Amino acid sequence: MKDTWRFLSDLPDVEVKAEHEIYAILHEHGTPNIPEHVAGGDVGGGRTQAQDLVDAPWLCVKPRISPYQHYRLVHRIVGRPLFKFECTKQLVTAVFDALKAHSHAFTSAKILHRDISAGNIILTDEGSGLLIDWELAKLMKEVGSRRPDRTGTWQFMSANLLQHPGKMHTLTDDLESFLHVLGWMMLCYVPASDRYQAHDRGIDMQVFDQQYQPLGRSQLGGHQKHLVLTGGKYPSLHFRPRCKTPLSELLGELSKPFKSLYDPPTQEARNRVQVRPDHSDRELYRLWDSIDQCDQDIRHLQSPAWFIDEIKKALDKEGWPTNDEADVNLPIASGGETDRQMKIKTSQLQDMHSAIEMSKAPSMKSKRAASPTPEPSAKRRRGTPSASGSGI
Repeated sequence: MKDTWRFLSDLPDVEVKAEHEIYAILHEHGTPNIPEHVAGGDVGGGRTQAQDLVDAPWLCVKPRISPYQHYRLVHRIVGRPLFKFECTKQLVTAVFDALKAHSHAFTSAKILHRDISAGNIILTDEGSGLLIDWELAKLMKEVGSRRPDRTGTWQFMSANLLQHPGKMHTLTDDLESFLHVLGWMMLCYVPASDRYQAHDRGIDMQVFDQQYQPLGRSQLGGHQKHLVLTGGKYPSLHFRPRCKTPLSELLGELSKPFKSLYDPPTQEARNRVQVRPDHSDRELYRLWDSIDQCDQDIRHLQSPAWFIDEIKKALDKEGWPTNDEADVNLPIASGGETDRQMKIKTSQLQDMHSAIEMSKAPSMKSKRAASPTPEPSAKRRRGTPSASGSGI
C-alpha cells in the first residue's frame, strides 16, 4: 500500500487527477508494464491547512503554499527495488519495459509520467520491469503549469529542467531521465575495476547530485550533466565495470542525441550551408554533415521509438555477463578530498569540451556563458535519491 500526500492545485479550474484515476485511464488504453491497482482514494479529514493561513495578518511573508490531501493506493503486486537486479541485462530489461510503458502512455493515453527515476521502476519476480508512481503524471491536453516548482526526482531530472526552473516538462526531459536512471544505477551498484576507488565514485556522483543556489534565485543544478553530455564520456570518464557489459556501450549511444540538444550548431553555421555542398569543399561538407546529424538527433528526442530500438538492439547482443549483480555495499566517499577532486573533474570536463569545440569549424563554435562552480552536496544514503517537489 502507498500512503502519501497528493498535490492539489490551488489554481482555479485546475483539477489534478488522483493516481488511481491515472491508472484507470492507462489500463483503459491497454498500457503494458504497469501494476494493477486494487483501490485508491483520499483519507477523510486529511487535507493540509497551512495554505489557508497565507493571508493571516500576523504572517510577515506571503509564500505560495499548495494544499495536499492524505491519500492511499493499493497495488496487487509488490515487486522489488531496481537496485536488486541480478545482472546488468536484467537492469536494462527492466528499464526497457518501463520505457515501453511510458511510450504507450504518451502515444495512446496522451499521458506524460514526469517523474522517471530509479525508485519508480520496480522488478517483478520474473525479472521484468514495471513503471510505477504516476501521481505526478499529466494529461497532455492540460495546458499551463500547476505550480511554480519543477517536477521530478533531482538526480534523474534533465539538465534543462535543473538549469531552468520555469521550463515546461516535456517528453524529451523524460527520455533524458531514462538515460540518467541507467547511468546512476551503473555508478551506484555495478562493481567496477580495482582502479576505480570510493573517492572516484563520489566525484562522479556529482553529475547527478550537484546543486547550488544563486542569491535570491531557485536552486539550480545540471551543469555537470551538461558538461558530460556535450563533451565527456557519459556518465563517467574513468568508470570501468569489473565485468565487461554492453551497458557501457548502450549508455554511449543513448547519450549521443543529447549532445546535439545541448550543443547545437549556431544559426550562422546553418546559414553557410543552405544546400548540400560539393565533396570538394571539405570544410563546408563536414559542416553540412554535422548539422544533418544534429537534426536527426533532435528528431530522435521527439519520440520514444529510437530509444526503444537502441535498447532492444543492445539486449539482443551477445556478451551480457551473468555474474555482475548489484552490489549495494559499494563505498562512496564524500567530504575530505571530494571538493578538490570534484573541481579537478569539472576542469577535466571543461578541457575536453573546449578541445571538442576547437576541433569544429570556426563557424560552429557556440558562445557559452560561464556557470557557477558547483558546490558539493551532502552525503546521501544509498538507494534513496533526494526528491524535488512536483510541479510544472
